[in-house]
Amino acid sequence: MNRDRMKHGLSSSLQAKPGTFSKMLEGTGLQSIEINKLQNEIKVRERDLEASRREITTLKSTTSSNERQLQQKANEMERLKERTLKAEQQAAAAAKELSTLKVDKRKLESAVSDVQRQNDRLKEKVTQLSSKVCRGHVSCGRICITIVQCCVSQRAYSLTLSPSFTFLLP
Repeated sequence: MNRDRMKHGLSSSLQAKPGTFSKMLEGTGLQSIEINKLQNEIKVRERDLEASRREITTLKSTTSSNERQLQQKANEMERLKERTLKAEQQAAAAAKELSTLKVDKRKLESAVSDVQRQNDRLKEKVTQLSSKVCRGHVSCGRICITIVQCCVSQRAYSLTLSPSFTFLLP
């Protein structure tokens, strides 16, 4: 039994019969000093325990806060991923549309080039026709016309003759 008490920090001098505790306190100052030491040690350990509890509470609070922040960041990252995916889809659609527009542009440029060539050919024909037309001779019996305007658009070619003749060319 003495060994058990020694293990728990109690000295063998504290083994007393009931009612003799007050005599022991009066008897020696060593016992009261040891009691004071033990009480002080208990107070220190209680303060350490309270500090540890506060630290645990602080750590739990910090951990909880960090978990909330982590969840917020994960949610934000998910939103950013969705926005990035939408932006990539829009960029792909825009690239496809741009490609289609480039093809259409090439077709239109080719059509314009064809129209210009046809216009040039028509101008040549008009020039040839105007050189064949008799100018200013009413007595020769031919119809004399003067070319006033040659207009070429994408859909039709028109040749305006004076005074009021207009011919549509294919």
